[in-house]
Amino acid sequence: NLQSMYWLTTRGLERLAESLPEQAVVRKLVLPAEADLLAEEQGEAALVTIFQKCQTLEDVELQQTGLTARGLERLAAALPAQSTLRKVLLSSNGEILAEEQGQAALASIFEKSPALEEAALQHTGLTVLGLERLASTLPEDAALRTLSLLDKNKIIVEEKDQAALAKCLQNISSLKEVNLQSMYWLTTRGLERLAE
Repeated sequence: NLQSMYWLTTRGLERLAESLPEQAVVRKLVLPAEADLLAEEQGEAALVTIFQKCQTLEDVELQQTGLTARGLERLAAALPAQSTLRKVLLSSNGEILAEEQGQAALASIFEKSPALEEAALQHTGLTVLGLERLASTLPEDAALRTLSLLDKNKIIVEEKDQAALAKCLQNISSLKEVNLQSMYWLTTRGLERLAE
């Protein structure tokens, strides 16, 4: 857990990645928020190395680290076909999920992680179209239980979008908790559709 290491530099992350043995048994990786460790190529490469060496990762917390869509794509490629991931927190990483590249990378992570139970995607630029893509990649027996999503300024203002969101959530039958905290603009009719 490197969360409290606000002074961690990209070079420090590289050294950590280099020092890990092959097939290291690491279950949880938490990077410090606001450090922007993953905003540059060196940070991305170090994280990919950690993913490749730590095939037993279950909990990955990368909120507000500067992770880009390209970086997410590289992480998805580094995961084994049957990843052990249970928790992926990506909140507050700019527009990482606004475009197809980031959405496809996250869909790949979902596909490779049948045990995934929790995903935090707030403030990532995720759209209803992106959510539909993610929902369609989940297997019917998906383990996803908790989903925190969407930006307060981005989507679901129009009724058609609210209907699409409701349909997506309905398709993820394993969900037990949906955090809509950032959806200040959700209408009463939209809430009714979600309830249906």
